Amino acid sequence: MRPGWKRDDIYRICERGYSLHQQGRYREAAVIFDGLVAVDPDNDYCRDALAASFLALGEAQRAVEQLDTVLAHDSGHLAARARRFEAYLQMGDFAAARADFEVLKQLQPAHEVRRLGLRIETAIRRATISPDSR
Repeated sequence: MRPGWKRDDIYRICERGYSLHQQGRYREAAVIFDGLVAVDPDNDYCRDALAASFLALGEAQRAVEQLDTVLAHDSGHLAARARRFEAYLQMGDFAAARADFEVLKQLQPAHEVRRLGLRIETAIRRATISPDSR
């Protein structure tokens, strides 16, 4: 963390970013979380929140970059792995999504695994249907 900053300061600002995200103001939330990551690069919560904002903005590749960093710090971070799974689906990278799904299958409750399994099957089906046949 950069000198002059306290953990309480970061989490107080995080609350504002979270509130903006909840209001659907994803770009503004991303700006806040991006600034917080610059101040505290090891803060996985801020990185995950930044990735969530990027994902909501349709910027899946940028989300994956943040989530890769979170997962490098903590490979068992379920929220980050599930979010990266969603980002890979958004990008159409089904092989990478399936790899995250295989890890999540080992760590998630059965009902959550079923939901994620349906998500990947649906995304693959949608990708294989041509736009003309919809």
